[in-house]
Amino acid sequence: MRRIIVTYLVTFLMASTVLISCGGLDKMAKEPVPVTWSVNPSPLQLHADRVAVQINVRFPAAYFDKKAVLVVRPVLRWEGGEKELKPFTLQGESVTDNNKVIPFATGGSYTYNDTLSYVDAMRISRLEVSVRASSADKSVDVPAGKFGKLADGVVTTPLLVKDGMMVDNGIGGFGKTMSFSSMLPGTSTKVYSADIQYALQQSNVRTEETKQEDLKSLLASVLMAKDANLVLQNIEISSYASPDGPYELNDGLSKNRGKSASDFVDGQFKKNKIEGYKDKITKTETAEDWAGFQTELDKSNIRDKELIRRVLSMYSDPIVREREIKNMSEAYTELKTAILPVLRRSKLNIKYEAKAFTSDEVISFAKSNPDALSQAELFFAGQNAANTEDKIAIYNTYISKYPSDWKAYNNLGNLYIEKADFAAAKTNLLKANEMQPNTGSVLNNLGVIAMGEKDYNKAYDYFKSAKGAGENSIEVNQNLGTLQIMKAEYNEAVSNFGGIKSFNAALAQLMSGDAAAAASTIAEVEKTKKDAAVYYLRAVIGARQNEVDVVYTNLRTAISKDEKWKNYAKNDMEFRLLFELPDFKALFQ
Repeated sequence: MRRIIVTYLVTFLMASTVLISCGGLDKMAKEPVPVTWSVNPSPLQLHADRVAVQINVRFPAAYFDKKAVLVVRPVLRWEGGEKELKPFTLQGESVTDNNKVIPFATGGSYTYNDTLSYVDAMRISRLEVSVRASSADKSVDVPAGKFGKLADGVVTTPLLVKDGMMVDNGIGGFGKTMSFSSMLPGTSTKVYSADIQYALQQSNVRTEETKQEDLKSLLASVLMAKDANLVLQNIEISSYASPDGPYELNDGLSKNRGKSASDFVDGQFKKNKIEGYKDKITKTETAEDWAGFQTELDKSNIRDKELIRRVLSMYSDPIVREREIKNMSEAYTELKTAILPVLRRSKLNIKYEAKAFTSDEVISFAKSNPDALSQAELFFAGQNAANTEDKIAIYNTYISKYPSDWKAYNNLGNLYIEKADFAAAKTNLLKANEMQPNTGSVLNNLGVIAMGEKDYNKAYDYFKSAKGAGENSIEVNQNLGTLQIMKAEYNEAVSNFGGIKSFNAALAQLMSGDAAAAASTIAEVEKTKKDAAVYYLRAVIGARQNEVDVVYTNLRTAISKDEKWKNYAKNDMEFRLLFELPDFKALFQ
């Protein structure tokens, strides 16, 4: 296997052609004296949209005139543009200014640092310095380029993270959805309940009662007995009388109310020509409903409820209880209007067992007859419908039926992210965040929206908040790791990616200095993702590991899959030691 030697901290040694000596500026301009320059790193490197420049300069002994001042102006030049960095000034021992002093007898060194904002044209560039040497009233200018290049180009490998976002399924693929607690139970129970209220000392079913919403819903459920997916389990009829008046009267009332309710239900099943229901009916009667009395009393705002409660606890005999309560005339008046009428009733429960639907049936019902589904089944349909539009429609149906479930707003927001409809996504996710504040999955998805809007700082804050809220999902770790690459937090990114095998995980490993781990990770990614960017990153890793064959093989594949990598590779400083080789040039012909 062919090898290349790549060193990222290159020392660039060169001889200067000027400067100053005790012999005068003009003389030294003509008689070169060696000064060593080095740039670290060389080539320059991009990190977090910034390029750091460090220049080290070393002056020999008996060189730097005690009265001399040296002004150095670094400049980064590229085709069509340049960027001047901040200048630095050095001085001899006799100069009284406040600059770095270079001793004449021993010589000395200086380390300069600056950073500049990156633009794409800098990839192919050269770092140069121009020098002005002054002493007394004389000066000599040495233009930029006189010394040659101090450094050549900028390595921009962290920018591959943006392609990596697409390889790793893009913005939509980074969202976090929520599941319902139970999915498609084997069987489920559907219960329809209603109360028939009776007038004082009456047991007939009044016409106005049949118009109440709960009873109308229960009557509609009778037809469900014909549904092949439902099995009628039982019909419970519980009838009551209020605990006022003689026991014998109340006993008769509860029995008569039970009969009228039973006849009413029986008539509904007969009218709908449903058979096999009679043996499902169970009836109970309660002559004096003291338990119901206690329940309604607890819910009421009656002022003397504590006093009435003590009477109930002191006397077990219902006749004595009734007499003592009636003695409290004011309290009894409130009971007659607020409590006792509610107790004159028959409670009806019709219970069905729903057979389990298949996934396809659940999704079909969600579109055509969502009322036939349980809450869990409808949520399941929203998660598992065939396409995004169907999922959105089903979740909107779900929200109309269960508007207090934040999970649906979260998942609906995530679907709009996949459509890049960030306005609709944000509306739903902010609603979810309002209903369920500080929830990691919601914060993650809000961060994904910010990523889609290219507000990476805001996205970073959302992902950090999601982690702080306890979210430790693959999604949030992938998202945070991705942005940490952009922020040059490479070790932190590697930690968040953990065992995730993704393009960005491999890139983080490479940027943290572990090319071997990056090679292993990208090889796993390649098994399932044959994307051009994957092969390009493999070529870069090959360059870092001095493996020429790996570089050529993967560059050819990347270019064959996407022509954009041809122009990118020919200017990529990762491959600078191959630029002039025939085999490398042949890739772009």
